Amino acid sequence: MEFMEQPAVTRILFIADPNSLHNQKWIRFFSNQPSNYTVFLLCESPEEPSAACQHWLSQENITFLGCLAPFSIRKPLRNTREYRHFLEVTQRFSIDCVHVLFATPYALWLRKYQGKCVISTRGSDVLKVLPSLLQQKGIKRMYFAYLFRLFQKSFAKAHYITSTSNQQVEGVSRLFACPSLCIRTGVDVRAIETAEALYPVKVEQRFKLFSPRFVAPIYDTLFQIEGLNQLDSQELLKIHFLCIRGNNCPSDYWHLVESGLSALESRGLTWNALDYLDQAQMFQTYKAADAVLMTPVSDGTPNSALECMAAGIPLIISDLPYDAELFDNTCLKITNRTPEGLALQLREVMGGNYPQQCLTNAKERVEKFGNREREMVRLEQSIYGKYIPMKKP
Repeated sequence: MEFMEQPAVTRILFIADPNSLHNQKWIRFFSNQPSNYTVFLLCESPEEPSAACQHWLSQENITFLGCLAPFSIRKPLRNTREYRHFLEVTQRFSIDCVHVLFATPYALWLRKYQGKCVISTRGSDVLKVLPSLLQQKGIKRMYFAYLFRLFQKSFAKAHYITSTSNQQVEGVSRLFACPSLCIRTGVDVRAIETAEALYPVKVEQRFKLFSPRFVAPIYDTLFQIEGLNQLDSQELLKIHFLCIRGNNCPSDYWHLVESGLSALESRGLTWNALDYLDQAQMFQTYKAADAVLMTPVSDGTPNSALECMAAGIPLIISDLPYDAELFDNTCLKITNRTPEGLALQLREVMGGNYPQQCLTNAKERVEKFGNREREMVRLEQSIYGKYIPMKKP
């Protein structure tokens, strides 16, 4: 009787923020396959993660190996010491591949690394942080130009680079002349489809307008308020506006948002700002909402938009250069980014004029291009195919 040779277990070291929900989704895909992978984690932080964070790491079969002191051009001796620690870890635990989530700032630890390594970028990396290093003026220009050069070295070392949008793929090519593979974080389509519709606050006979991105300047919550302000009082009487304040909202920005919503309340709007919704509650809220609104000034591929598309709910988004394969003819875009333009879109959706074909297209596209299970299998096949049998998505 013949026996097939079993593939060796692949030992992956992630350098990542363990508190990031996006990072957790990537790492868990591998840690939940203990017969194929052994997963380790280093994080760049001046202090170790909380006890609660370390508890979930142990529950998910992830071995936490401690922290690297944050990289600093001003502290070369510390950088050297921490890099030696990083190398010692890779050797002691026989690491097959180092996977950096996400590129800034963690990729800097790879600039001299000789082993197999992967960099996964996100929108803020390629669309904001890295280009900004080349846009500095005055005395800071040389400092940030040198920092960009270090990132160039790191990207040149990577055996694979992945990006969560086609925009980023183009950005990586433009910045570093490196190829990048578009692999999105994706969303849990099955969990969204089976979630029950449950709105987190009691609302009766109102059009439930949900803004799921945290209240922040980059997500332009004030623009949403300006759009609502263009509606007349009879229209505002029909709306409940729900937003998520989050933990890091600048106090001055929140004051402006709260003042704006309070002024609209005097004209008939009802609203709530929640501190936080966990993943399951987010899915339930999408299913219970009448429409979802997102107006960022910069974005990659927003998972919140994909979640809404999987939930089958009308979606209004900014007219940013989102990936066409996901967002063309799947939602309404604010092509005229003015408060009046947003108000016009809101009236269309409230009037029942949201195209049914958009809802149909959205479900099909998110299944094909934004399903996390499919995307993570693509990641696995692309990077670790030589270690494991190929799988069908």
